[in-house]
Amino acid sequence: MLVCVAEKDSLRGRGAWYYESLKGSGYRGEVELHESVGEGHVFHYGKPGCEEARVLQARVLRFLRTR
Repeated sequence: MLVCVAEKDSLRGRGAWYYESLKGSGYRGEVELHESVGEGHVFHYGKPGCEEARVLQARVLRFLRTR
């Protein structure tokens, strides 16, 4: 499972909580967290060409391709 959050997103805490809860739950799969620094909620839709959106896209693709 890959949990993605953005540093300035008002929902960041909820995503981080979900990540920590899943890690501590006994879930047997891998759990990873990606945080987009300096960005807010759904930034990748409003700024799809920005550096953090590219980093996020590459991270998601890498995660999917290795599974």
